Amino acid sequence: MVVPYKTQSYNDSQDIKEESIPMCTLRNYPYLLDHTIEWSRDYFQGLWANGSADFKNLIENPSEFVKTTIEESKNQAGSILDKFTFLSKFTICWPSPSTASFVAFARQIFQDIFHD
Repeated sequence: MVVPYKTQSYNDSQDIKEESIPMCTLRNYPYLLDHTIEWSRDYFQGLWANGSADFKNLIENPSEFVKTTIEESKNQAGSILDKFTFLSKFTICWPSPSTASFVAFARQIFQDIFHD
């Protein structure tokens, strides 16, 4: 409760400076330049580092990868679908990687991010 001239008002206090940007802000409402930079870094990490490693594991041992993914995502049902949808994009470049397949892969990523 704010009592004029008796208690502290909202203008007298300052919010604590956050060290990181909440993921909900990055994924749904990136309104600052820093947000868009963090979003792109997160997407790049998910695609090139995590995504390619996951796809490699999926190709090498599909049943073990699926089992592990399901166990890791038990409480997050939507994340399993998201992960496999994301991994399906890598099939453009497999089993015979070529310049054309990588261009098609990049085009699909561009389509997903900037068009769809």
